[in-house]
Amino acid sequence: MAFTATSTDQAQKAESTEILIVRNSGWFGKFVRLHVLCNGRTVAKLGENEQAAIQVSPSEMPASIQVKMQSWVGSPVMKLESSTEPIRLECGARAWTLLDGIGLYLLPGLRDEVFYLTHFKESE
Repeated sequence: MAFTATSTDQAQKAESTEILIVRNSGWFGKFVRLHVLCNGRTVAKLGENEQAAIQVSPSEMPASIQVKMQSWVGSPVMKLESSTEPIRLECGARAWTLLDGIGLYLLPGLRDEVFYLTHFKESE
């Protein structure tokens, strides 16, 4: 059975905000999928060099976006407002994790600083 978008489905998609998240490669958590959380619930999972597109309805905006690895380390929460243009984000492990040989990422103050989540910067 094929799915046919109705005018209501198309109108909702037109009103929703599209968020594209790209995971960059890195050493920390290389073989573990990151969970993308939108307003506290998992909406996608990203492996190394993968990307995911999520649709956020107007009722869910402004949205809180975060990436987490196995629910114990992650990125700071990013607040996003609704947009008519797609929002492009990138995430990955922070550089300091390469030098962390003693497990500083386990400290409560650093658990949500292991990964970064930022707006995608176009190369010039």
